[in-house]
Amino acid sequence: MEALADMKIYRANKYTMSGHSLAHLCSAIAPVLVTVMLLHRSSKFQR
Repeated sequence: MEALADMKIYRANKYTMSGHSLAHLCSAIAPVLVTVMLLHRSSKFQR
């Protein structure tokens, strides 16, 4: 999605980060968020 609006994203943040870089950042943060979610979940069933 970020690649489709690359230039708009680049202009919107005053030429700091392109849509391509934003896509890499989103890809890098996703596993971190999943890990945090799994660490903080509560299990209702005994394993």
